[in-house]
Amino acid sequence: MIQCGWEGNDMKFTVLLTPDLEDGGYVAECPTIPGCFSEGDAVETALANIKGGIEGCLESLTANQQPLPKERPVVVATVEVDVSSFAEQKLAQGVKLVEQINALIAAAKTVEDFRKLAEL
Repeated sequence: MIQCGWEGNDMKFTVLLTPDLEDGGYVAECPTIPGCFSEGDAVETALANIKGGIEGCLESLTANQQPLPKERPVVVATVEVDVSSFAEQKLAQGVKLVEQINALIAAAKTVEDFRKLAEL
């Protein structure tokens, strides 16, 4: 477990990095400060950006005379979920799509019909 804590004038914060599978890069979160998120194209960039985000949150807390956050332990765990029913639904959707495509191909009679299919 990584902990948040003081070391001299510096305070260490736990940061969670998650790969962004849609856009690439990484999403960074500081669980000690709810809502403190950032991102970056590389791990180093995401860490630098979340550091700036943490500093901004601390400045805001200080400006509003709020206390600095206290250590919040983080536990990362894995749970197992049976996804077979979801996989069956996806498979059924895929089969329906293939059936629709096959029906369109069977109905195509001219070269123009096949060109329209290629545009789908």
